[in-house]
Amino acid sequence: MIDWIIALFVGLGVFLAVYAGAFSVSMIVSKGTGFGRNVKDRPWLSNLIVGPVVLTESLLVIVFLAQGQLTSWGLQYPSFEGILAVGFSGSVLAVLTLLTSESISPTPSEMKPPSDSRGRFGFFVLIVILASISEELIFRGVIQNLLDQALLLALDLGFFSLTGGTVVSGLLFAVVHAAPAKRMGVSLGVLVGSALVLGLSAGIALYETGSLLAPILIHGLFNFFGFAIGIREDNEENAS
Repeated sequence: MIDWIIALFVGLGVFLAVYAGAFSVSMIVSKGTGFGRNVKDRPWLSNLIVGPVVLTESLLVIVFLAQGQLTSWGLQYPSFEGILAVGFSGSVLAVLTLLTSESISPTPSEMKPPSDSRGRFGFFVLIVILASISEELIFRGVIQNLLDQALLLALDLGFFSLTGGTVVSGLLFAVVHAAPAKRMGVSLGVLVGSALVLGLSAGIALYETGSLLAPILIHGLFNFFGFAIGIREDNEENAS
């Protein structure tokens, strides 16, 4: 158990260091180019800088910690059956979660896809693709793997198992995504709840398939359906 606690603190330290580095780079670029003015109007644009930095740092940490055992850290392909199961269950879960959260506390306009086609393409690349990959590498690839590699605490729930790493990485994921709730004008409970569902389902997908592609797919599906719902709502507003 001591090893697990040590791994927890190491994971949190790595997490803080990775994001501190990413935001430092973002601030330097913003000051030098005026990029910050664009981010103020469209917060999702920050991932143009933060995303690649987090992705690179996280991948380097995983490779370092794996010490040649890359497959045991999720750097492998899942089975075809496994990815099909993840895709189907992830799609259903994403749609149900997002429709419920939107009905309770709608997403503010600045966090939705832009109305112009160029902006929508940028949003899709930065949020649906890049954010899904970079965030899963740090939350599941580093934190969950660190904890489960140190000591596997798994609760068998029948159709799936819940590990200690899954719970911790899911909770941390929810807390981080709850931070901008007040500024965005979104219900804290809704934001935490939906992020927790995503975090836990991504963690379960990693444990069940053994591949980081599975949680990346889950995350991508949540972001994709959020993207699609945002476009649908925008089209309905323009039509009325």
